[in-house]
This record gives sequence, C-alpha cells and structure tokens, in this order.
Amino acid sequence: MDAVAKLKDSTLDTYIRGHQYLCAIAVFREYVIPLGIRLYIKNFHCPALGLPFQKTTELAAQLIREFKPPVGIKVVVLFDAY
Repeated sequence: MDAVAKLKDSTLDTYIRGHQYLCAIAVFREYVIPLGIRLYIKNFHCPALGLPFQKTTELAAQLIREFKPPVGIKVVVLFDAY
C-alpha cells in the first residue's frame, strides 16, 4: 500500500487514490491470455521503498522481452495509453 498514488479518473472528472498497473496480454483468435502484470510506482515513492524508478515504457519493454512466443508465430505488439 506504500505505492498508492493520486490518479486522474476521467469518468468522474476527479482524482482517486489507487494503484496503476501495466498489463500484457496475448490475443490469438478468440482467446485472450494474460502474460504479465507490473505495478507502476511513481518516482516519488521509489526511494522510500528502496526500488529503482522505471517508466511505464520500461516496464512494457521488460514484459515484451520476457515473452517467448512459439516458433513460427508472427508477433505484433500494440500499445495503448490513456
């Protein structure tokens, strides 16, 4: 809970407290397969938690590097950001 941060909720046009996660999924035809999830920790909280700061793009790159697709499968990577 130490990494709880203030986040903008555009649906309510206000700020809420919570966690921000980065998720990776694989989609193959009608199947959706979760691959990984990372907790994004704001730079402000990292020193107190003893963790290095990582941008969301760095966390995404980490998930992509860890993914090992089956041989012969073409992989397309799509990013979505709010």
